[in-house]
Amino acid sequence: MEQAGERLRPEDKTPAAAPAGWYPDWEHDSEQRWWSGSEWTDRRQPVPNPTRAVESTTNQATSRDEPNRVSSARTTVDLRNRIPAQSLIEQIIRLQTNANSRYQVDGSVRASSEDPQSWYAGAVGERRVAEILARLGSEWTVLHSVPVGTKGSDIDHVLIGPAGVYTLNTKHHRGKAAWVAGHGMMIGAQKVPYVRNAASEARRAEKLLTKASGVTVEAAGLIVLVGVTSLTVPSKPDGDDVVVGVVRDRDLLAALQSRRIYSDEQVRRIVKAAVRPETWSSVPLPAVDTAALLLKFAELDNGMKARDPRARALRPHRTTAAPAPRTRAETPAASISSRRRRRKPSALESLLQAGGFFFLAWIAYSVLAHH
Repeated sequence: MEQAGERLRPEDKTPAAAPAGWYPDWEHDSEQRWWSGSEWTDRRQPVPNPTRAVESTTNQATSRDEPNRVSSARTTVDLRNRIPAQSLIEQIIRLQTNANSRYQVDGSVRASSEDPQSWYAGAVGERRVAEILARLGSEWTVLHSVPVGTKGSDIDHVLIGPAGVYTLNTKHHRGKAAWVAGHGMMIGAQKVPYVRNAASEARRAEKLLTKASGVTVEAAGLIVLVGVTSLTVPSKPDGDDVVVGVVRDRDLLAALQSRRIYSDEQVRRIVKAAVRPETWSSVPLPAVDTAALLLKFAELDNGMKARDPRARALRPHRTTAAPAPRTRAETPAASISSRRRRRKPSALESLLQAGGFFFLAWIAYSVLAHH
């Protein structure tokens, strides 16, 4: 509790170094306000069912059936309350707190194919993309870690706005080269099913949102690559009956710039359907204290960097903008020439230059001697 108080700093209501997410609005008790990780934004939302209480923390802590369940003071009824990478963070915490777990987040050898460090890298990638999406205008609704179906699957990010509906699949591959063409995609030398998966997510979102909203929804799937060294696209990715795109994180906002395809009323209806958990899954969504979850992830983040030097490289860099990619033809000639290396003259060229200098000096001396 002392650590939570220190982070939330009740004296000025600023969460200090807490990660981006929704926090209580100090001006209005019935609202929550978005903290970007460095400053408050204008994004606000109503507090869902503020008077609905759930089982106490003490009772949950003594339950042996659900030893890893995180308690909350209210039930989640609006998916806008979900924090970026919530599903991944919850999974990492389960692996850490399970007494019978053989997994550690310190790079040690494990006896299973499940790798907590890969879960951690995925969470860092999703939170990096969430930071970028926070710069979208108020006309966009952004949902994170949307639970889908009955088998624990989720969609990393769902975007809804006048320009369309997008399902985002974030992939963190630091230091790897990416290649995509048609149905195929490779990360380094490994073939990955990302195009097929992105198409499946978009197709699923279309079906569920159309049924729940009454609006014919056409969704596009975007694969967002974090940390890759390059992205080569010989031909556009092919999602068959749905549109699929692949972008690097720094180019994400530019990729979302499109003409309006939905009216304000259609957007409102789609958003109203999208924020309801039952639109996506028949499995009840458990109550989660997201503030406590963020604090645990911050502790894990610090622990990873203290124990494993490689983890420091996973921390996403911050940018003030996400400009469209600039081609070589669009780059100013002055900046290109400034990066060119100056060629060192050969020995023959140096000799000729020296000879020319002495020849000119001899002519000048002869002219001066005759005068």
